[in-house]
Amino acid sequence: MASTRAEPPRTLIPVSGSLEKLRGNLKQTRELSAKDQSKARKALHIAAPKISERLGNLAEVSKRLEAETNEIAESVAKQNMPKTDKAKELLSRQEKLNQKIEQMKEVLRRDGNAQDMKQEEGRERARDADDAVAMLDKPPLDAKNALEESVSNKAPKEQHASLESAVRNQNELTQALDQLAEHYENLENGEGEKTRAGLREKEAELGIKERLDAEFAALEEVLELANMSPADQIKALEQKLKDNPVMQNELRDIAEDTVDNAKVELDELDNNQPPASDQDVKAAVEAAEKMAEQEVPKIQKDAQQAKAAAATEELKQARESLEAAAQKGAEAMKNPAMKPEEKMQAMGEELAAAAKALEQAAEKAGEKVQSANNPAEKAAAEKAQAAAKAAAQKAQQMAQQAQKGESSQQQAGNNQPPASGAGRTTDPVEAYMWAYVAREQARKAPGQKANAVRANIHLNQIKKELSRVEIEGAETKAKEILSKL
Repeated sequence: MASTRAEPPRTLIPVSGSLEKLRGNLKQTRELSAKDQSKARKALHIAAPKISERLGNLAEVSKRLEAETNEIAESVAKQNMPKTDKAKELLSRQEKLNQKIEQMKEVLRRDGNAQDMKQEEGRERARDADDAVAMLDKPPLDAKNALEESVSNKAPKEQHASLESAVRNQNELTQALDQLAEHYENLENGEGEKTRAGLREKEAELGIKERLDAEFAALEEVLELANMSPADQIKALEQKLKDNPVMQNELRDIAEDTVDNAKVELDELDNNQPPASDQDVKAAVEAAEKMAEQEVPKIQKDAQQAKAAAATEELKQARESLEAAAQKGAEAMKNPAMKPEEKMQAMGEELAAAAKALEQAAEKAGEKVQSANNPAEKAAAEKAQAAAKAAAQKAQQMAQQAQKGESSQQQAGNNQPPASGAGRTTDPVEAYMWAYVAREQARKAPGQKANAVRANIHLNQIKKELSRVEIEGAETKAKEILSKL
């Protein structure tokens, strides 16, 4: 076995001096770099003219063009001869000026977008940019259009009129540029408040004041909300909603759009329902019998206690329709020549009639709630109304399944809006149910926190119109719908 030789001991070399030297070199390099960067920034600042300077230069160009246009206009009037070539030259110069104006407007937009909107001065300067862009919108275009007319007009009188119009618009442009140059110079000196009022006065004349007031007020509200906790945000939004019809309409639209999307998804599920089976027919017959023998009599009892005779009569018709539906289904089950979906369809007409009668009963019970003579009658009427509504929705679902000959296995509890309710619902119970669905869907979806808050506000508004029984029933049905999505 070969012997191993020990390595000679390593000689340690001190490196502290080298490290210190390296640190010194790095420090010197950073200092030199910082000086170079500072010089570069100063050079760029000198090379790039300030916004006020650019506006002032454009004002001078516009002023010269205005003077020369006026001179040509006077010459046409004095000599009574058109100056078409001169008009073309003026038009060409105006077009070049307009291109520079467009570039200037872009610079102003960038300046506005670069502001810190969380700060009041930042918001004011951003609004300054909006004002400035609006002030430079119309005059350049109007001046160009007038000069184009002057080129086309061959008669001296008409050409003179066109040139005079161009002069007026050029003068308006010059004044706007001068005003903006002064304001932006004040901004650069930290004295923007000196000339800001003049820009705000222009807003009404330009037709942008109302829009900007609304936009910046909304921005301030958003910033205020951003500093609150989620719970305080919801409370604040709910408070604002009471006195803000615009916000009410906005939230209603959001909720309705979200509901419409949910309904589309449910329609797609509905289109994928399998055909009915004999088991489905049997279940439908049993459900109709149960409603006729147990559920409707309970509602009739409440309606009688409420002395709601009209509702009691509708409930009687509903019970008879349910019994007829069950009987037709039972007879169809004995016919071997009929397919299961045909057996289901045999019940459809009577189930639809039962649903309609139950809807009418709920409506009549609701009328009795308003005219009840005492608290006991009112309570009984409210109970009958809520139960009749729930039963009507159940019967309507059964009718839809029967008429389509579909299986009830996947659609059980999936309460689609009644077929008679085309368009957006006005039923507060149904509206509450769909708003609940919209809120829960928004809560689950990434990036939809704001819509969830809005839907919750809408939900709370509807909630005020409903009884506890109605709310519980609507939420139960909403949860059943959500389980299918």
